[in-house]
Amino acid sequence: MLTLLMFQSILGNSQEYFEVDPHWAVEAFCVNNGPCRNRTTYTYFLEGDSLIDGLLWHRVQKQGRVELWWDGPPPADPDCVGYEFGPAPYQGILLRQEGRTIRLRAGATPRTLYDFDLEVGDTIPTGWVNFEHNLTVQTVDSIFIGSTLRARYWLNDFLYLIEGVGSSRGLFETLTSWDECGYGLNCFSFDGIDYQPIVADICDISTATEQPRSSLLTIGPNPATEWVQVQNDVPLGPFEILDSSGRPVLDVKVNGVNTIRVDISQLPNGSYTVLFSDHTIRRLVVLH
Repeated sequence: MLTLLMFQSILGNSQEYFEVDPHWAVEAFCVNNGPCRNRTTYTYFLEGDSLIDGLLWHRVQKQGRVELWWDGPPPADPDCVGYEFGPAPYQGILLRQEGRTIRLRAGATPRTLYDFDLEVGDTIPTGWVNFEHNLTVQTVDSIFIGSTLRARYWLNDFLYLIEGVGSSRGLFETLTSWDECGYGLNCFSFDGIDYQPIVADICDISTATEQPRSSLLTIGPNPATEWVQVQNDVPLGPFEILDSSGRPVLDVKVNGVNTIRVDISQLPNGSYTVLFSDHTIRRLVVLH
């Protein structure tokens, strides 16, 4: 009982979200009708401050790389070539923490980007990252970031929020898709240490309520066309493949084997999430 009370107390206290050099690494895969495919990886970070009406705001920078590749008959379009961008200020956006809330300023009027004062059953309010009215907190667990516990709020549609970090889709990225792009938070860095809420073979993360995840869980080829092989060093359990909006599109029944080949030939081109029963997640790109 004492441990539980301490755990709840830690999660209930406000923590310094931006104190030691946070970075957010995000991936976007955009589906279009043309054969020039597009994948963008980029990082948000804070650099410099602005004092407005007596309040200190942090300036947001963004830099990244656009990968373009030709996936059509020859000849390839000579303009289908990737490029790098930034670092540069991101849309003039400023951030500051107020208690367990991240506030955003993109003009004269501040607004709430995230409010992490949440409990099971709470509805996520509409705003900058949420256009839906039906996202609710299903369960709550926690993640160690630095030396402190951060609350993680699992929502419906297999989305989640992490206190002081953002969501499983990024920092400013919308929780549900409204365009032809799928977004995912690949990694979060705090005080020079990488933490990984999405792809476990990219970064490490410690959780307070889950068993350690195997680093040998692999999916390939990726991008995939007709099939994908899932392999682990321990027997696999059932898992789902979700589209960029978090909707299940393929339910894979498997038990007692370490390797399985999954037919994905009927899935449209796009970015998908593979969700395992222990909440382990992998990213999958389908390109026919």
